[in-house]
Amino acid sequence: MMKLTLVSEGKVAIGWAIRVIARLMRVSSRTTVLTLACNTTVRITRLLTFLLPLKVILLAGSNGMPSAFRTFLAEDQRQEGIIILSLVAILSYIVTLFLENRSKRLSEKGSQQLLAHSGVMWVVSNQTEQASRFFSRFLQVCSGMLFLIAALVVMAILNIPLTGFLIALIVCFFLMTAWLMERTSASRLFLLQKKITKDTGAYLNLLSSIAFLTSFLIIIYPFILGYESNVLVALVSFILMRQLLSAFVDSVKNILVLFSQRHLIDTLLFSERVMTPVEGRGEQATRNLFTRREREQTLAEELADLVEPGDKIRIDPLDASVRQALEFTITLTNETMSSRVLRQRVFPPQIQSRLRNEDLLFELVDRDAIGAPPLVRRYFHGEHECVITDVGLGDNPRAQDWSQVRLSHLETVWALEPPAALASIYAASHSYLHQRLTDALISRMEFALTSQSGEEILTDFVHRLPQFRDRIARLPLCLVNRDQSRERMLSKADGGYYQLDWCDWCLEPAGFGLGKDLQDDNQLSELILHVGKRRPSFSHSRVSLADLQLTKCCADLEQLIIRGKLVAGLALASEILEKFSEKTRSGLSAV
Repeated sequence: MMKLTLVSEGKVAIGWAIRVIARLMRVSSRTTVLTLACNTTVRITRLLTFLLPLKVILLAGSNGMPSAFRTFLAEDQRQEGIIILSLVAILSYIVTLFLENRSKRLSEKGSQQLLAHSGVMWVVSNQTEQASRFFSRFLQVCSGMLFLIAALVVMAILNIPLTGFLIALIVCFFLMTAWLMERTSASRLFLLQKKITKDTGAYLNLLSSIAFLTSFLIIIYPFILGYESNVLVALVSFILMRQLLSAFVDSVKNILVLFSQRHLIDTLLFSERVMTPVEGRGEQATRNLFTRREREQTLAEELADLVEPGDKIRIDPLDASVRQALEFTITLTNETMSSRVLRQRVFPPQIQSRLRNEDLLFELVDRDAIGAPPLVRRYFHGEHECVITDVGLGDNPRAQDWSQVRLSHLETVWALEPPAALASIYAASHSYLHQRLTDALISRMEFALTSQSGEEILTDFVHRLPQFRDRIARLPLCLVNRDQSRERMLSKADGGYYQLDWCDWCLEPAGFGLGKDLQDDNQLSELILHVGKRRPSFSHSRVSLADLQLTKCCADLEQLIIRGKLVAGLALASEILEKFSEKTRSGLSAV
């Protein structure tokens, strides 16, 4: 894995930020300066808005004129001081609101000037908003740094020990972080490095909290030791220190966010730059963690008890069906040339929720009962969870056999009565097809109406909808695997096939998920007959061919509406009405 060097990356980020700021000044100097002035002034007025009411409270709560106020207020001007400070606080708040709104409008104007000057085509859908956000963030970083310098100068005048302590602490934090980021994967501190990289914002907030608490002790130690100190100076120092730390952390966070999007920003701001796809850091880290040498070494350790002396391990990478995941075929060959085929799936942290869904299913359902391959190994490599299963011969079914394989698999899955616990857990967070077929969903097709006949179709369908829902609701629930592609079916050594993935399962009424390849009435009738022999709730007296067809059609209609294909949806609604009219007697008489 590549080492992260904070110093080198920091230099690159700062150099890039300077180039961007120079670009902003060159293209729209007036707007940039005005926006920067607004942002900086807002920080000051916001501070006054917070600080002045505290001074008013101190003044109002005192019997006489506090010594801290006597430099600019006479002994008998206490009431006038309260009024003046209150008015200034209100004025500061009004100015803050005005400048925040003004800054927003200036950012929009500046971004438009930059885009016009760059003359780039639209590379993202919300290009104007993105440019405005980048412009505003860059200038917030600049105003934050200006405020930071000004606050340090004022604090140095008021409290030199506190200023020196803060500067020394920030330097120490930087050096410590740089040292941590240079640790290798072999170091015990590598996990801490990963956490810092993964959640930099939380790490910065932690350092800020430590700096705040320790600095607070520096402020109050004179009072604890009984030294003569100015309460107002201590209060101002406290507020300045808090605002200073906040500005510093916000600036660092902003520059990190901007730097991570530098390829898009460069495209929008610099006409000589072009937009090129950039691999995400997470995907790059995944590949680096599973290089050929790394995966061979790791698998040799994990499968040591399965490999006999003289056996060979062959690892072939595959194109995973899920983005960000990795997949490998592992072939174990012994001296007699007989082979055992395993399949490894690798889940990075961001998609491990899919694996949790699969785990929930197999806690309540036996793997063999639904044709899932037996588990061989499960372990973590870094933060990546690896699952190895035995996939028999590992061959996909032939195209000409696919329909029969699908039927056989459906028979196995539909024959399983979902455990009551599984159905209860699923229903707590999911709805079934008949529950999702609402009047509101169907009414979306009003947009596609162009004639009287279309209105009649929609009216008739809405009228019949309760009957359709009621019939679908009576059907037995079946386990459905949404990923039913031929590539995810792998042949067993003793015949039959394994369904490799069960991450995307659901429970739906019988007939849900039937594809275009399963529309033969004879095949479906035989399927109902065979499943009914293994599952009483699936007998012909309860489930008919028309039931399966109704569920399939209604599921297809739902998907068309969700995808916005309302014209096609209206056409399908017409087909459903014609096919399942009240005159139809073939198995849907109860509707």
